[in-house]
Amino acid sequence: MPTAPAFQFYASDYLSSSSVEDMTLEAEGAYVRLLARQWLDGWIPNDIGKLSKFCKRISQKRMADLWETYLKGQFEEIEPGRLANAKLEEVRQNQERFIASRRDAGRKGNEEKARRKADAERAQSDGTADAQRSPSSSSSTSSSKKKNKTPRSDDRRVAFRDFMFDQLRTIGIEPVTGPKTWKAYEAMLTSTAGKDFFALDRLKEFFTRFIKSPDPFHRRQGDPIQFFCLNINAFTREDYAASRPGNSSENRGRVPSAIRAPAYIPKQ
Repeated sequence: MPTAPAFQFYASDYLSSSSVEDMTLEAEGAYVRLLARQWLDGWIPNDIGKLSKFCKRISQKRMADLWETYLKGQFEEIEPGRLANAKLEEVRQNQERFIASRRDAGRKGNEEKARRKADAERAQSDGTADAQRSPSSSSSTSSSKKKNKTPRSDDRRVAFRDFMFDQLRTIGIEPVTGPKTWKAYEAMLTSTAGKDFFALDRLKEFFTRFIKSPDPFHRRQGDPIQFFCLNINAFTREDYAASRPGNSSENRGRVPSAIRAPAYIPKQ
């Protein structure tokens, strides 16, 4: 059976054929009808009676005359009892090859489109993962220009914030924070990022020194967290408790001179 409902009719080849030129109009009509039947079935029967039915049921005698005079030479036996026009079968094969090539091209095009889409999604996924693991070279350059920006991958941010809140509440101080608090906090994280000396455990140690000072000047601060972030270097000294001026009775209650005052007015 054909893979398409129609076949290409090459008008120039048909009209220039000497065999067609010699046919009567009646023979030509029978010829075209037999070609159409071959296209549908793949062959025509080698039987005058059946051929006459295909040609408007003309008499078998008339069909036999047309066949012997004009049509017999246009068909050849392809298997016992079956005939076919070689040119029409060539047209069929060319058309089937063309359809198959278009089908393959469409399949390959779809596969290529799917591959490009998958590659793009994979690249986007990999890029997102890389961005989460570490800053890219471009973002590194940007971060060097914007030093107030802290890498989003800093795993100290939430853990240390929660630790400070817990420690302050432990000693009865409810944290009071605002935009300046977190600006100072982000600046502190940025300036200490990537330094082992300021790892999470060390930050916890420094903050503990701050809130356990015998002279609790931190209690007089309106924002202890901001105060700590602005003065973190003062609390990194292991001899802080022994060297601070507040150890002497005359200096009792004074803020250590190594600690600079924050940019806000502390509570009295």
